[in-house]
Amino acid sequence: MEKLLLALMVAGVIIADLAFTYSGSAPPAANANDPGNGNCTACHSTFPLSTSGVIWNNINLTSTVPLSQFSPGTNYTLQLSFADPTRTRYGFEVVALPSGAGPGDPSIGTMTATSPETALQISGGREYMSHSPGGTSAPSNSKTWTFDWETPSNYTGDVNFYVVISSANNDNAISGDRTYAKIFSSTIVLPITLRSFEASVVGGSVHLKWVTATEQNNHFFTIQRMVDAAEFIDLDTLAGAGTTNMERSYAWIDHTPYHGHNYYRIKQTDYDGTSTYSELAAVKVDLDNSLRVYPNPVEREMLTIESADPKATLEVVDIVKNFNAVDLRAAQMDQPLRNKITLSHLPGGFYVIRLRVNGALVSKKVVVH
Repeated sequence: MEKLLLALMVAGVIIADLAFTYSGSAPPAANANDPGNGNCTACHSTFPLSTSGVIWNNINLTSTVPLSQFSPGTNYTLQLSFADPTRTRYGFEVVALPSGAGPGDPSIGTMTATSPETALQISGGREYMSHSPGGTSAPSNSKTWTFDWETPSNYTGDVNFYVVISSANNDNAISGDRTYAKIFSSTIVLPITLRSFEASVVGGSVHLKWVTATEQNNHFFTIQRMVDAAEFIDLDTLAGAGTTNMERSYAWIDHTPYHGHNYYRIKQTDYDGTSTYSELAAVKVDLDNSLRVYPNPVEREMLTIESADPKATLEVVDIVKNFNAVDLRAAQMDQPLRNKITLSHLPGGFYVIRLRVNGALVSKKVVVH
């Protein structure tokens, strides 16, 4: 008889326990007090839903960045915490919805249960993160659950996290429990709002300019260039402004562009390492126009070749007549980016001087009298 009584007592505890943990599974979805749905008072009905008060203030949702500084297409770790000095067992449910969402609208982003104490459920096109059967115990009167949320890559704007907490009195029944509901507002923002980005050819260089309307956690910019459909290469970095709502202007000069088409873009990097890219800015560089060859015609004397860009690289390769290279003699540098070539040994005629400017071959015609 004693064994039977003990067995019945144990069974009663287990049944009551499952009333809170929902028969060994996560709680029913769609109970986060989100638009069109209810909350945990459907079962834990002793007290009405609380949306204010001292204990309600103990509900906190935090992340690795402030909730107002989420970036699109990025995974974040969220922490939901709660404390009630009179209770040692809690449950929760949370869903993320775009601001203004109504009944039936889907949730936003992707949630992932990252610990044995959390569980993911889907109902009505919405993802709900909740406690797992083993994630309710809070012997120190406080509890923190951790899970991941990946922001959508194609959305910027306000997001509301609907959170419901069930604070159980641990009497092995659903009576006497309290339910709290709270909404946490967050924002998904672009790291920068790029107002303009342009490239222009000045002499033999390319001048890049871009303007940001706002910046959010902007660590630095990387200037990148691509030539002839090859891969982008990093040219330089400029520090960002961190976080600002003031318009800021940036400028950078490429002194060594390639002859022909050059494609530029700006890579923006946040403090957390995430990056976004600007649209492309394309220019066509004609290095022929950046060079001066004089005097031309030349009376078999010193020929001067110089670049309009003070930071370009200039090298005389050879002089060709009738497709044959002739004696170049020594090309003398009398100042940076100015080559002087002695032509007194050459007979009169038409010549082509081949130059290497910023690594690209450029040809110039010269008449020797």
